[in-house]
Amino acid sequence: MGGLKNNTNDMRWVVLVGIAWFGVVFAGLFVPLMDNDSAHHANIALRMFLTGDYVSLIDYDGPYLDKPHLHFWLSAASYHMFGVNGFAYKFPSFLISLLGIWAVYRSGCILINRQAGIWSAMIYATSAAILLSLNDVRMDAILTACVAISIWQIGGYFSAGNIKYVVGAALGMAMGFCTKGHIGIFIPILFALTYAYYSKKWRRVLSWKAIVAILLFFLFISPVVYCYYLQFNLHPELVVRGINNIDGVRFILWDQSLGRFSGEMGGDAKGDKLFFLHTFLWVFAPWSLVGLISFVYYTKIKRLSALTRAVLVVTAVFALIVGFSSFKLPHYLNVILPLTSLWIAGLTTHDKNIFLWVSKWVERGMWSLIGLFAGMLLIWWFPDQSILFWVGLVIYLAILFYLIKIRTGNQTSLQIMRLSAATLVIFWMLNSGFYPHLLKYQAGNVLAEREEVQHIKDPIYSLGGFYSSSFYFYRKELRKEVGLEKMREEVNSIIMDKRQMSEFLQLNDGWRIKKSNLDYEITKLDLKFLDREKRNDHCNEVIIMTRN
Repeated sequence: MGGLKNNTNDMRWVVLVGIAWFGVVFAGLFVPLMDNDSAHHANIALRMFLTGDYVSLIDYDGPYLDKPHLHFWLSAASYHMFGVNGFAYKFPSFLISLLGIWAVYRSGCILINRQAGIWSAMIYATSAAILLSLNDVRMDAILTACVAISIWQIGGYFSAGNIKYVVGAALGMAMGFCTKGHIGIFIPILFALTYAYYSKKWRRVLSWKAIVAILLFFLFISPVVYCYYLQFNLHPELVVRGINNIDGVRFILWDQSLGRFSGEMGGDAKGDKLFFLHTFLWVFAPWSLVGLISFVYYTKIKRLSALTRAVLVVTAVFALIVGFSSFKLPHYLNVILPLTSLWIAGLTTHDKNIFLWVSKWVERGMWSLIGLFAGMLLIWWFPDQSILFWVGLVIYLAILFYLIKIRTGNQTSLQIMRLSAATLVIFWMLNSGFYPHLLKYQAGNVLAEREEVQHIKDPIYSLGGFYSSSFYFYRKELRKEVGLEKMREEVNSIIMDKRQMSEFLQLNDGWRIKKSNLDYEITKLDLKFLDREKRNDHCNEVIIMTRN
């Protein structure tokens, strides 16, 4: 094996970059939740926590049908441990993601060698989408980790054939399914079939143990299926998107993924057939460029290992499915990152010279990106940064320059550490500098924090049509809505969009502005907003009104 196993300096680099990774991720764990998915999901779990109803999935407008329970259960359990706050919501995803990184490492050890296992884990952990998913936490951090766990167990099963791997694979896929549906089992099963074909190990697939895995899978998902039965099958009067008589069991076992593919559950980038390619380039950055450019030099498929060929087939099939799907979002691609990380690590075993040549050019591009991003952040966007930001930036740049300066040791390992460190420099600036300032323009969490600081606990109602998931979450209360009609006496505080204020005051006398904050949909940034001199002109305003 050589390399990392026999080189103490190489392991020191891994430990150094690993510690830096934890620093970046911990900074992201304390960034406030963003509206839309993160804060929305946090509120579904908050309802479970406040009501004690862990069976029903309910959002603001009634029954929530889109996603299964596991993510919400874990978040609600974390609220019991740490209280209702952003860290508590993100913490379960962080823990399971650590297990996902370990799973990628073990997969590399089993399917390639220990050295490649360490490389693949580092590549996976420092890819852009993984670092983003541990800040803007949605379902995908847990889902991707579950896919990684499933692949680890499948790899172990093909290698050793032990029944423990059958149980582990069934559990991993069941957790993925209970987080986001069929995609949690599609990627692992497709990998198992393609790897069996290229490695000529069909006996593993046709074994009685595969039947045991199927039975265990349905056993493990039965709590979620039963909850869908209780919520929907026993309550045909419930209406979701204008439809009643919903068969909850059929939905979770079949309709959920079919509806997304056909566009029945909404759509994004419907006509973009190249969505997978250009999204993959940044989702798996900086490693996507290293892998794609390196691969073009391998002209004969016979030169590639069974693992690499299986990964490429899975990726190609998934790309076609995503390309023709009517509902696609960037974080959908996260599920293939455990496999593509193994792919990059595997490429280094074929021709290290090509890998080193390509990665050095990518590294130079990363230096330019660091300079460009730092300049934009500190000169144009948010120049007023905290002492913590500056101290951390100096430390992360010192780590990067230290790794750049080293000329001895395993050059492949060193190059991977350099690219990882460069990525962490950028994400330190994002998690400790960019996002904390950006969240000041998300009015919901800012206004809720001001109320919390002043120990104001009176209920605040939402004017009809106004939603702010971050406000309800950080207020630790469920949304209460009132219409534009004359307010009842018990309603003393109302939150609304500034554009609603004039109509509200026409119907209601004796109200004044209590608090307000600029507001912008920060998940959809544009250059006009980022220009601090023009920013306020592109912001809305959220207002809390109170009686005189």
